[in-house]
Amino acid sequence: LSSVPDFVTLTTRLPTNNTTDQRLHEILMSLLETSHAQKGIIFQLDRFANTTSIVTQIGNSIFNDGALYSLHQSPVGDVVREQQPVLENNADTIGKSRFEKLLALFPFGSCIGVPIPVKSSADYALFIFHRERRAFHKYRMRDALASATLLATVIEQDQFAKRVQQLNALLLTGQVATGLNHEINNKLSSINLSVSWLQEECSALQNDNPGLSDSVAYDQMQKTLVSVLKTIKGLRKTVSLFQQLMFQDEEGAADVNQAVQQALKVVTPLARYQNIEMRTDIASDLPIVVGNTTALHQV
Repeated sequence: LSSVPDFVTLTTRLPTNNTTDQRLHEILMSLLETSHAQKGIIFQLDRFANTTSIVTQIGNSIFNDGALYSLHQSPVGDVVREQQPVLENNADTIGKSRFEKLLALFPFGSCIGVPIPVKSSADYALFIFHRERRAFHKYRMRDALASATLLATVIEQDQFAKRVQQLNALLLTGQVATGLNHEINNKLSSINLSVSWLQEECSALQNDNPGLSDSVAYDQMQKTLVSVLKTIKGLRKTVSLFQQLMFQDEEGAADVNQAVQQALKVVTPLARYQNIEMRTDIASDLPIVVGNTTALHQV
């Protein structure tokens, strides 16, 4: 790595129809413009397999993807596990022993790493890098933390949307529907409050710094906040529509075991949320019966 040439531009290419990736990319780009960082990466740590992957990245660097395998033993893993931010302006000198595994990924002198506060998991971290030493002022940590909150809202929205998509073929009624609706709406409300708070902070910051409105990065941040709020509104409509789904199955051949397994898939998220452990004891020789599969799901 000591013989690599100067930085070359490396920007993650995102499919135009992937809204989640686009939003992550926009927030990361905005942070790089604000902080003057040369590279930004969103990491995801798999705690069970002790592996680290890159969700998205943008910026400048020569990149050694083979070094990803050991990042769970680097400051990336520390930030995820301990949920504590890190700022180092001498990573390749004073902090070299601590940042050795991360430096194997690509060369840098300064970095900031913050946890991404996804409420359903604590497996994400945001890092920004600069090749020069002493590149980041302590106030850049505030910018990184604000961006991490925005990234968390996008990741949580994507998780909610995937959950709804997985369940939208099954009918939820009674306690299951009420519980799932309560869980999702509570989290959406929390996201909405976080984004609204960030909007207020941005307005206050603009009042204190009138010239900020001319900043491209500030304008992009404002647009991203509006986009996130619009997505929350859309998700609320999706949840409401999902509750109204009704199958019109007629009686016919029904596999009881299959109905039980499908019903388990529906209630598993709610059971985990309530700390309930479910066990099945299914006979393998049950005959096919005449009945309504949807009614079996509801039972």
